[in-house]
Amino acid sequence: MNSPSPLLRLPTEDHIPKFIPGMPAFRKIGPGNTVSVQITPDEEMLKIMLAAATDKSKQEIENLDYNQLIGALKDIDPDQLNEALKNNIDFQRLKNEAFSKALKEPASSGMMSFFGDFAVNDDTYYVEYQQRLFRWKSGMNEWFDTGLKDEAEPPDLSNLYSGEYAEMTNLLQSLGVKLAVSGKTLYVGKRDGHLFQSFDEGDTWNDVTADLPFSVAAYNTVAFVGSTVYVATDKGVAYSSDGTRWHKVTDVEGTPLVIEKFAVDGTTLYGATKQQVYELKENSSTWKQLTPGSPSMITAFTVDANTLYVGTLGRGVLRFPLDE
Repeated sequence: MNSPSPLLRLPTEDHIPKFIPGMPAFRKIGPGNTVSVQITPDEEMLKIMLAAATDKSKQEIENLDYNQLIGALKDIDPDQLNEALKNNIDFQRLKNEAFSKALKEPASSGMMSFFGDFAVNDDTYYVEYQQRLFRWKSGMNEWFDTGLKDEAEPPDLSNLYSGEYAEMTNLLQSLGVKLAVSGKTLYVGKRDGHLFQSFDEGDTWNDVTADLPFSVAAYNTVAFVGSTVYVATDKGVAYSSDGTRWHKVTDVEGTPLVIEKFAVDGTTLYGATKQQVYELKENSSTWKQLTPGSPSMITAFTVDANTLYVGTLGRGVLRFPLDE
C-alpha cells in the first residue's frame, strides 16, 4: 500500500481526526495521478514574443510565417526573452489561455482519481476511488473491488476556478457517483444516468434505471430512511421500499421537485432545493415546504433538536424551529 488510510474518523470525545485502525491504503490503478501539460505557442503568441524582444517593426514581423518566427526567436538569448516578456500583458494573457486549454482534459482526469463519495454501515466502508467502488471491513488486508465502475467521461472542469460559487458547486457535484447503504443493501447513482442496486454488499449488481418513474440524466444525492431509499435526480425524487416498485415524490400541486441535498432525522426526510427546504413525513409522497425562499443559495443544512439549520452563500446560517 502506498498511502495512509483514505478515511478518517472524528471522535465526539476530543474532536481530533484519526485514521481508522487497520484500514489499508489504496493500491494505484492505472498510470497514477501525475498531470503533464505541454503548450505549443500559436502564431499570434510568437509575434508578440518577437516584438517584445527585438526592434523589428510591426510590418517586418507580420510578413514572417510560423517557421520564420520560430527561427527568429531561436537567435534571441533566453534570458533576454524572458525579461522582455515578464511584464507583457498580451503575452501573459495568451499564455494563460493556452495553459488553461491544455490543462483542461488532464486536470479533469486527475480530479476523477481523487474525488468520490463514501458510505459507512457499522464496520463496513464503501469508497469510490479512481471511478471504481471499493468495500472494506475490519480485518481485511486490502480493499475489495466490487466491480462497479463509473465509465462516464470526466466532466469539463475548465471553469472550476471561475470564482462563481454556483458554477464551482455544480462542477464538484458532477464528480463521482452518489451512493447510500443500509445493511447489505446499496444504491449507486452513476454519472452516466444509471442507478445500480445490490442486496449483498456489492458482490452482485442490478441495473434498475428502467424502473424509475422518470428518465434520469444525473443524480444529486441518495439516502435511506429506514428501509426506504430516496434518490434525488435532475428530474425529481424517486423512492422505493422494496427495490422493485418505484414512485415519485411531488409537491402539493403534483410537481416533482429537483432536490439538491438530503438530511434525515428519524423517520422524516428533509430536502433542499437551491433556495428552499422541504419536509417529507413517513408514508407520505408529498413535500411540505418548511422555509420561505432563502436570501441566497443554500450550501448546507441539517436538523438537530427539532431545529432546522440552513447554511447560505454569503448570508450566514439561518435557523428555523420545527413544529412538534
